[in-house]
This record gives sequence, C-alpha cells and structure tokens, in this order.
Amino acid sequence: MNSLLAKPRLVIASLFAVFVALALARCWTNLPWCDEGWFFDPVYNWLVHGSTGTPVMVGKGFPWEGVELHQYWQPPLHLIVDAIWLKIFGLSLVAFRSLSTFAGIFLLISWSFLLRYFEVPLAVRLLALTFIATDYAVVRAASDGRTDMLAASFGLGAVALYLRFRESNFTLAVLLSQILVVCGGLTHPIGGVVYLVLLTYFFCTRRDWTKVKPFHIALALLPYVIGAICWGIYIEKDPQLFRKIFLGSSASGRLGGMRNPFVAIRREIQFRYLTPFGLYGQGWVLKTKLLIPLIYLTSAAFVWAIPGVRRQRYLRPFLAIWTICIVMVFLVDNQRNGTYMVHLLPSYAVLLASLLYWIYHRTNTMRPLLVLFAACFIALQAGGSLYIIFTDPYKHQYQAVTNYVLEHAHPGDRIVGTSELGFGIGFDRLRDDEALGYYVGKKPDIIILNPRYEDYFRGVQGTPVYDFVQRRLEDFQPVYGTPSFEVYLPKSSSIASK
Repeated sequence: MNSLLAKPRLVIASLFAVFVALALARCWTNLPWCDEGWFFDPVYNWLVHGSTGTPVMVGKGFPWEGVELHQYWQPPLHLIVDAIWLKIFGLSLVAFRSLSTFAGIFLLISWSFLLRYFEVPLAVRLLALTFIATDYAVVRAASDGRTDMLAASFGLGAVALYLRFRESNFTLAVLLSQILVVCGGLTHPIGGVVYLVLLTYFFCTRRDWTKVKPFHIALALLPYVIGAICWGIYIEKDPQLFRKIFLGSSASGRLGGMRNPFVAIRREIQFRYLTPFGLYGQGWVLKTKLLIPLIYLTSAAFVWAIPGVRRQRYLRPFLAIWTICIVMVFLVDNQRNGTYMVHLLPSYAVLLASLLYWIYHRTNTMRPLLVLFAACFIALQAGGSLYIIFTDPYKHQYQAVTNYVLEHAHPGDRIVGTSELGFGIGFDRLRDDEALGYYVGKKPDIIILNPRYEDYFRGVQGTPVYDFVQRRLEDFQPVYGTPSFEVYLPKSSSIASK
C-alpha cells in the first residue's frame, strides 16, 4: 500500500490505461441497442445524404412522426461533434462509440482534479479513482454511442475549470465554465441542468458574487445567446415539427415524477439503479452485478448516518455534489433512465472510498477485511465489463443475425427491425417499424424481432394495431435466432419452407 501511495502519478496513469482498455474493448463487444441506432442515423444521413433526419425510424402513427425529416428529439450539438469525429475515423459502430471513450478520459481528468482540489487524502483519492475507472456503468457509458458520456464530460469539465480559475482569473473561469455547461446542455439536457446547479452551488458557497462585475454577467450570458441562436436556426427549419417531437415525444412525461413521490422513489431505485445491473437478467452471473448499486446505496447511507464520516472537511463538497446530482436527475428524468448513472455513480465512489478509509483508520482487526472488500468490489466492477468482453455478444448475438439476414435478403427487400441492426445490415436498407406496416401500408419481406418489439406488442394489446401485428406474424415464421434477436421470413419463402 505504501509503495503505491509513494507513486501516485504512476497509479493514476495505470488507472487511465485500465479505463481506456476496458472501454475500447467494450466498443468492439457491446451488444448494440436502439438508442445507438437513433443517434447514429441522423449523423450518417447528414454525411452521406445531406439531411439530418432519422429515416431509419418509421414515424407515421407515432409521437415522433416527422423525425425522418429532422432530428428534433435531442439538442443538436452531438450532430456536429459526431459528424466531425466520424468524418475523421469513418462511419462505423466502433468509431461512433470511441468518441465516448475519448470523452471519458476528460471525465476522469475532471474527477482527478476535483479530488485534488478539495485536498482529499491521497489514499482516498486513489481508491475513489480506481472505483470510477473500473465502474461498470461509467465504462458502459464510455463505450456507448449515446451522448451521455460526452454531456457528462462537458458538464463536469465546466465545474472543474470554474474551480481551477475562480481565484487566479475569474473572468476566464466564468467564460470557460459557461461555454462548457452550454455545450453539455446542447449535447443532452441533463449535461446542462445538473452541472449548472453545481456551478451555482460553488459560486454561492464561495461568495463569488463579490467578484462579479457587469461585464461578467454579459460574458456569462454570451454562450447561452449563441447556443440559443444556433439551435433556433435549426428549429426554424420546421418549428411546428420541433414542438411536436421535442415537447410531445422527448420531453413529454419526463417531469411528472413528483405527482406521487413514493412511487417515484420506488421507480427510481427499481429502474435507474437495479434494472441496468441485471434485476431482470437470466442467471446468477448477470444478477451478481446487483451488488454494485446495493453497495453504493448502502455506503451512502452509512456516510450520512455516521457523523465522524460526513463531517470530514474534504468530504463536504462531495456530499453536495452527490446530493445535487441525485436530486436533479431524479427531478428531471421521470423515465428513470439507467444510462444517466454516469452522472451519479462517480460521487458514490467517492463516498464509498471515504467510508472505507475512515473505518480503516479506526480499527486494526478489520483492515485485512476492508482491503479484501475493496479488492472484491473492484473485481466485481471490472468483472462485469470483462464478462461482456469475453462473451462478445456483438459477435455471437448481433453479428450472427445481421450476417444471416444479409445472406438471405434480396435487393429491394423491406427489412424491418430495431434500429441498431442498421450497423450490420445498412441504415439505407433497414426500417425500424414496431407496427410492422400498420400505419404505412407496407409489408415487410424480413422481420427481425427483439425484446423491444415484443414490449411494444404487449403495450398495444386490445387495439387494432395488436390485431394487425398478430395477423402479420401469422404469415411469417422464425428461421434463425439468438438470445437477443429472432429472424422471421414469409412462410411462402423457400428458406422458411425448409
């Protein structure tokens, strides 16, 4: 232990290397999912066809009708960043995901700075960084095509830069922090809202209003004005469609969680914390990951319950960060999306490391058990990623299906399936149509079902759409499948009749 503390830079560099290795390996092996297809297609369509629509999605009859024309369901900065990145590294799934890995490096840099800035004991700092670098959800976000890691790196970077320059160059602190927080919000709303509240907290608790002059206010507002103008120019292409998609589809229902706080808290724990870690998974291996959020939640409860822990001076700002992130994500996202854990779990890691450090220095008999516990927790976190890497669901579940479809599809076939299949089949050949042609009057030649489609079918039971889907599927039969996908061909086809 002492030898590691004597070489903190080497330890930190090693942690960054481990993080990058895990994330890049998962870029190659993660099972693709629908959000990656939805985020990738408008960028692909823009670079290849000159339009920022999302034509892989069949919008007719759904709240996002018109998304084929313009990508209005998310703020647009990711389109620009992704387009630049993919223009350099190519239009592939791995290249698309690797942007999140790159952003994740800056997230770790920001956390490393915050731990040092608030004078966290070296042992706690290294242990917390180890937890963050190997954290299952953080590595997942760093190997995913969604914008969550990019938004988090912008947002936390805004906080880190503000604290870095607030004393030496307040004007620069204001400018850089507001530019980055606007970039975070224009990448994903949570990347702006959460970190703007964090900035406000540090601005107020450090009495920085005493430094503010009129030109600082103008300087702080400038990025918001520029961001609003740029987004407004994009919205102006079809304002009515923007209101329909962004307000009626993306934003609808996200802010309604406080109507019944007790139900909201239960759903928060169930869907945000437990479901992404294997609550409904098959087999004990997948369910073992449930220990991760349970340990984090328990450690946070102990930190708050033990006065000697929570009153440590270095921990106070991290308790504030934890509280603000938990409350803001809870209030903003009623859908309880597990992908937002990248904004939450790093602060849990700091609390857990602080709790272990506090206990370690107050007992001799438990020290070996504490070291063993920390090692097992790190192994559990990294083991979740290693399980994905070595089982390689991309190759054995995803690629096997897309290769089969490409072998048996004919030119001009209408292939219907969830959007992530576009990475293997081609986004120009695939249509993501959960209603299987009910609203558009087009019959598929190949259908690929997955749990998302099956959930949709269950959700429309008792409606004409459900009856139509069942009649449609009666004309097809399964011919090939993996645990994640099932390929259906018409019963009249030569392959299906064998």
